[in-house]
Amino acid sequence: MSDAVFDTSVVAYANVAAGVRKHNWESLGRRSALLQSAVSRRVRVRYNPKLLIEYTQHVKRGRNDLIEAFFAILDSPSAIAVRSNNLTRQKHQLATGEGWPSHDEHLLAAAIEGDRPTIYVTEVDLGVCAAGIHRVFRIHVRLV
Repeated sequence: MSDAVFDTSVVAYANVAAGVRKHNWESLGRRSALLQSAVSRRVRVRYNPKLLIEYTQHVKRGRNDLIEAFFAILDSPSAIAVRSNNLTRQKHQLATGEGWPSHDEHLLAAAIEGDRPTIYVTEVDLGVCAAGIHRVFRIHVRLV
């Protein structure tokens, strides 16, 4: 089983109520499928305290069933809670050298030491760094 780290925007943008007309349904389907893979335990979720805070702040009440199931996974032994929000100084320099923004360091920190980890993001700037991050850290970055 491989590990997955979900950027907050992937989770937050998957929390769409039924009946909403104005939405990009194709991207919602991709995000929902990714979260479903976590809920059905085809991938193992890795997160750290900063991600957990972001999830709870950005995913408001009125959560759909998939989001509720995702939060239940975070609260179970199936997910891996990583203690650190930060990279070591050396890893930070390597990441920023590949163009990874400092404000998203916590995503890499959650993925490091994972089993074939993938970080799922919605920001194009993070997707642009994918090849360099994989070369340096062996972490996949997938733009959703």
